[in-house]
Amino acid sequence: MKGNIPTRLRDWPLRTKLMLVFAFLSITPTAISTITVATLSGQRTQTVLRDRSLRIAQRLRQQLEPIVAFNDPLAARQLFAAYAGDRELDGVAV
Repeated sequence: MKGNIPTRLRDWPLRTKLMLVFAFLSITPTAISTITVATLSGQRTQTVLRDRSLRIAQRLRQQLEPIVAFNDPLAARQLFAAYAGDRELDGVAV
């Protein structure tokens, strides 16, 4: 392979060059849109999960305050048992 890419491209017919340009022009916006949508979706998902975790933490804090104040382990077990069925809360620790 002698020569660099610009030299080799100069030898190609105009039709081939135009096809490459149009292919590039059609693929580029698709790639940019896909990356943008994926990034925004990831950020939105992260925000939704963060908000949900903050709501759950606030609710647990409010529910646990009297349990801790009265040192009631049975009530604490019942409270955590109620949350045990939620698959999204695996690994909740206090």
